[in-house]
Amino acid sequence: MNLKVTPSDLEGYARQLGRAAEDAVAFKNHCGRHTTVGASNEGLINLVLTTHTATVQQVNSAFDKLQSILKAADGELGRSATYYIKTDRSVAAKADATYPLVKRPK
Repeated sequence: MNLKVTPSDLEGYARQLGRAAEDAVAFKNHCGRHTTVGASNEGLINLVLTTHTATVQQVNSAFDKLQSILKAADGELGRSATYYIKTDRSVAAKADATYPLVKRPK
């Protein structure tokens, strides 16, 4: 089994996850602006309002968690890409050091 890592692909995916985290925040803000229902202490709307409010809170909580996970994944993938870049350069430098020095023709 061979593992091939392309750091630029990891960086690109990290950026996508970062944008998805921003989208989760934007969606939550949108919901906050458009899910408000006036309070009522009587009538049928009160029965619906209780369930609606609880559902909105659950959705907000889910998007908080989603944003947190996506943001963390963005950072970790970025660090992984950096690790692979540095590791590849380090391995290449060690391999180069094993070859004899060759004078360049003028």
